[in-house]
Amino acid sequence: MTLEERIETFRLFAAEQAIPVVIGEPMPLPRNPALPSGLYEVFDLVGHVDTGDLRFQPPSEVYTLEAWRDREVDEECPLGGPPAIGEGYVVIGDTEADNIAIGDLRLDVTDGSVYYIDGDSYRFYQIDGWEIDDIEVDEFAPDVPSFFEHYVFGPGYPRLAAIVCNSRPYSTHKHRYTSPWMRLLVAAGLLDPPSRDRRPRPPELHTGDPGGTLRVARKPRQNTE
Repeated sequence: MTLEERIETFRLFAAEQAIPVVIGEPMPLPRNPALPSGLYEVFDLVGHVDTGDLRFQPPSEVYTLEAWRDREVDEECPLGGPPAIGEGYVVIGDTEADNIAIGDLRLDVTDGSVYYIDGDSYRFYQIDGWEIDDIEVDEFAPDVPSFFEHYVFGPGYPRLAAIVCNSRPYSTHKHRYTSPWMRLLVAAGLLDPPSRDRRPRPPELHTGDPGGTLRVARKPRQNTE
């Protein structure tokens, strides 16, 4: 299936089975030659997505050409203030405002890749690693469409949720996954249903992904002053 077909399939099964996720309508954005084309290829098909553990939407600074031009970049950010296209979160209340964000998925505007760096590593590069020129990150995909096809609307989602959210996406209750997005992946035929002897399995960090493109990458430090 193409990414467009997967999105429509997910919408269909989410509605038919009353699975509590959000798969928003397309959100076309103004074209900006400073940004990778993959950003538009995805958000021309789907807008806000909320899986119950992660949410995705266009970065606020790309909604208009003026917003990108006038964006504020933290000069202390060792990665140069890359825009976030998604985040993991923890539910602590009844409204979305009560949820706590726990990690961002970033877009490298120079090469189009999607990557993640955990908070401890980020703080190290800010405080103790300021002399290191290259910053180690987990790169999920070389472009935004590949990331959404494999890690959001595809079988790589359990690894994504485990790494970013430290969640247990394979957890089950009454022989079905507790994660609504995992149930949607099963309904779409992209993931096997849970078996009675299945146990939550940890992600295989830094070892490559046979079905995707997760790898350790090094991003050049931006604040070299």
